[in-house]
Amino acid sequence: MGDRETILARLRAAAVAAADLPEAWPEPLLPADPIGQFSAMLEACAGRVVRAAADALLAPIVAELVARSGAERVRSELGDALQGERFDSTGEALRHGDLDMVVAAGEFAVAENGAVWVRGGAVSDRAVLFLAQHLVLVVAAASVVADMHAAYAWVDLTRDPYGVFIAGPSKTADIEQSVVIGAHGPRSLTVLLRG
Repeated sequence: MGDRETILARLRAAAVAAADLPEAWPEPLLPADPIGQFSAMLEACAGRVVRAAADALLAPIVAELVARSGAERVRSELGDALQGERFDSTGEALRHGDLDMVVAAGEFAVAENGAVWVRGGAVSDRAVLFLAQHLVLVVAAASVVADMHAAYAWVDLTRDPYGVFIAGPSKTADIEQSVVIGAHGPRSLTVLLRG
């Protein structure tokens, strides 16, 4: 018997003590100021938060964001946010590359890291989340969860098999070891928290 067989035989013969399963992860506690923590974490990721009342009209807020960014070609995935252009076909990703801004709904936000969960069904073509120059995600302030453990409890892949966590605009530090914003995706991310 060779060395390999000897080692494997010893491993098979070794008695492994039974171990109890770990206790369930404790229920996450929301920080004292979940909105403040979410905002701080998103800003650390080069994104920004805009607050609005739960019953605020989206159109004037989005119009101000459009004017501030200089966006000309805007697409809204939310009916009350803007009279933005909508595309009927999901196969027009190349045309989406011309989009200056996309406004879409976020399902919930994570205070721990500034991420927002966006369901695939929230957009008519998920490519727009990555091809637009500026991304605006509208999220209910009441849907800010503590951490990723709580976030995964909110994710329902039976409802929608695709979704993505987005935390800040696109970034890379591969080029001469300096951070470049918007290298391969949106140059800005604004999260509009309602409520």
